[in-house]
Amino acid sequence: MLFYKTLITIFYPLIRLYLGMRRRRGKEDAHPDRFAERFGRPSLARPNGFLIWLHGASVGEINSLRGLIGRLCKDYPRANILLTSGSVTSANIAKSFDVIHQYSPIDVPFAVRRFIRHWRPDLAIRVDSDLWPVQLDALRAANVPNFLINGAMTEKSLKSYLKYKKFWRSAMQSFTMVMAKSAADARRLQQLGAKNIIVIDNLKYTTPPPLDKPAERKKFMAAVGKRPVWHAAVLGEGESEIIMGAHRAIIKKIPNALLLITPRHPSMKAELAHSAGSLKITFRSDGALPKDNTDVYVADTLGEMGLFYRCAERAFMGRSLLPDCRGSSPIEAMQLDNVVITGKYTCTFDEVYDEMAKDGVLERVADAAQLAGDIEKLLTDKNFFAARIAAIKKFIAKKEDTLNIIMKELKLRAKR
Repeated sequence: MLFYKTLITIFYPLIRLYLGMRRRRGKEDAHPDRFAERFGRPSLARPNGFLIWLHGASVGEINSLRGLIGRLCKDYPRANILLTSGSVTSANIAKSFDVIHQYSPIDVPFAVRRFIRHWRPDLAIRVDSDLWPVQLDALRAANVPNFLINGAMTEKSLKSYLKYKKFWRSAMQSFTMVMAKSAADARRLQQLGAKNIIVIDNLKYTTPPPLDKPAERKKFMAAVGKRPVWHAAVLGEGESEIIMGAHRAIIKKIPNALLLITPRHPSMKAELAHSAGSLKITFRSDGALPKDNTDVYVADTLGEMGLFYRCAERAFMGRSLLPDCRGSSPIEAMQLDNVVITGKYTCTFDEVYDEMAKDGVLERVADAAQLAGDIEKLLTDKNFFAARIAAIKKFIAKKEDTLNIIMKELKLRAKR
């Protein structure tokens, strides 16, 4: 650890230069006081009383903490919650939480020392795999109970870390407890030196589903009428030809079927228009609703996934059809009672999809023909669709105890 601290201190001028370059590109906060937080200089005073420090690297991790933050506020109503992250976007998201937000200090000894001395956390919680050795060492030195929740470690990362096994063993043993998001992650974290490991369900199951827009949903459903709808959610670049091909096959048997697409990036408009060919396509970004002759409706807007998951109930999860895809999380879709279909390539969420397959609540498809066949059955066989919805609800209900397990361990091992 001494060698790492010395080395990272020597490289501090380059780190500061790099952060300055990021700031000029808008990737770091432009406000001087907020930018100074990266160097351990607080922009706010520490409130009196018990303080819980939560840390997530960026947007995904911060969003996954929403349910846990709500539970901490309920169980520790007088506690102060400090939330740190490393990106401007995540800081903006944190504004919607009832927390104090600060940017995470760089992992240089003097910056971490300033941060710990000022905030004096009574309990520390990190999520996923954002592991900074100096921060972990400082928490151990200050005798702060420190938990890793939703702990994750890929095989590739493990191989890299094991080159410095002795160093990382020391860092990992600073955790009071590790709650891994899968048995495979637990095994890899244990190989790295972590102790007191348990396996819990993915923290994302505890996150409330995305918000509805009732007025907009009413308008959309009025425009759709009684037409059967299926949803290609979080569609990735290069997948539109396959999806359009599936829909062409579907409308041969169900002529009034409507395909709803929520692309991963609004910039996919040109690709989708080209792939549609003779299919009549309408874009929400043009301010339009589906018409009677619309074959494909593209919701190329932001912040409306909660609206559209509530409109279709049959969701194909995109970013899963091509070999370079990594999958999309099906959790929000399932929380809103959607039957889920996905492609073969889902490595980022394999532990979720594997469990779904084991419980019989998932269909994987390899091409447009398989996807069309599955969607046709979901649209036409009411008994089959109802059985799948019931199975999804049962699957999600099993995850409701995740926060109880987390809070039980925190209360057992963190003294107040």
